[in-house]
Amino acid sequence: MCKFGITKRITFTLGIWYNVSAIIFFTNRGDVLTQDYKYLFILSSLAGGGKSLGIKNKIIEVFGKNDLIDDLEIVETTYEGHVRDAAREFAKVHGDSGIVYACGGDGTLSEVADVLRHTDTSMGVIPAGTANDFAKSIYSDLDLDSIIEKTPFPKKSKIDLIDINGYTCLNVVSLGLDTMVLKHAYSILKRHKNYGDLAYIFGIIRALMGKRYEYLEYEFIDEFGNTIKGSGDFVISAICNGGYYGNGFNPAPDSELDDGLLDVCLVDDMKLRQLFPLIFSYSKGTHTKDHRVTIHKIVSGVIRKPDGEFITNYDGLITYNREIEFKVARDALNLVRL
Repeated sequence: MCKFGITKRITFTLGIWYNVSAIIFFTNRGDVLTQDYKYLFILSSLAGGGKSLGIKNKIIEVFGKNDLIDDLEIVETTYEGHVRDAAREFAKVHGDSGIVYACGGDGTLSEVADVLRHTDTSMGVIPAGTANDFAKSIYSDLDLDSIIEKTPFPKKSKIDLIDINGYTCLNVVSLGLDTMVLKHAYSILKRHKNYGDLAYIFGIIRALMGKRYEYLEYEFIDEFGNTIKGSGDFVISAICNGGYYGNGFNPAPDSELDDGLLDVCLVDDMKLRQLFPLIFSYSKGTHTKDHRVTIHKIVSGVIRKPDGEFITNYDGLITYNREIEFKVARDALNLVRL
């Protein structure tokens, strides 16, 4: 009787250990968590010349083989503002069980991030735009098929955003020569949608033919509450949450999405013959030790031009301003890591 009791207790204990081990194993894989998730894929018809529309079948295939087809919703955008509307309605219905995968470039991602900031719904990234710069900060490989294969098994973490002049910026705010490059590249892509990366090369050439610098005044607050003031002629200025923009430029190689800080990169004006090697190092993230480059880690700031407007880029949105006021929005967005 005693022997039977011991055997029974051992069997019961092993049973508990088996179940706990199974839960831990499947939770680490993400499989258990997917049972409660609902997924929305927003396919931007504008991003990357409609590139995202071509991945619909792959998404259906992946969710079908994981028996999650009933939890899947796909929206193909048909009008301006459709990205925001789709993300907003989905978040209202599904809350923290909702995963919105933004399929497009940085502009599409920025729209979704603006809608989902300070909500319980999470945003995932499918790099189906032209440049896909933000995606470079979270993925080591931008292969679409391998990324989509992982989408049923999301892992969430909170990241920061940038609040700037009433806008939400997910990735990078830039002003100066690099923003002129972007403006010219957009103009070229409107006429020649199949140019892709080539449009950015032509954009660099056109930008270098015009005025290359802006006289700017700035005032920053660092993480310790110290004020940093300065002014000068700057050929490039970038306020970074992510590390990449402009089809691969890497102004802030040490930036982190969740450190509560913004990395500001200021590049002094220089002669044209000096600028070409600087642009190369800027694209590789090896420019930070150059004496003409200054990096500040800050929480907020103001940049102004006393005698007119300067061109500004927020996640691909081109605007003109006399002054920009910005700050880090700490832990503002739930981001899916794959």
